Amino acid sequence: MQHRHLLAVVVSLGAPLACLLQGCGGGADAFGSEVQTAGKSTSIRIEGCVVDQHYIPHEGVAVRALSPDGQTLAYATSGRRGEVIVSVPAGMPLALKVDRDDGEWMSLPARDRDSMLDSCLVAHTRE
Repeated sequence: MQHRHLLAVVVSLGAPLACLLQGCGGGADAFGSEVQTAGKSTSIRIEGCVVDQHYIPHEGVAVRALSPDGQTLAYATSGRRGEVIVSVPAGMPLALKVDRDDGEWMSLPARDRDSMLDSCLVAHTRE
């Protein structure tokens, strides 16, 4: 019973703690773009991940966010755990693509708020 109580406390503190550690509110994002928190944001953050063909997180993979006409909106490189974060204009459909000739991509509908993707991009490595 004590474990359930401890788990409930940890879960209830999780969001505020994550907010404190990551920083909440407006200001500039990693790309230097201003992000508004009140009203409608002009840009949003999309968080995703990159894995290899064995579904192991893959570090150092370039990812581009592309507009519907193929223009590059943002560019990021996956981190140590395969995480990738891009800041893009709000309300615009876009595609995220592994920046390689054979790179996998996914199409995303227009979004008005920060989002976390449900699946990872696959960066095929040569074996």
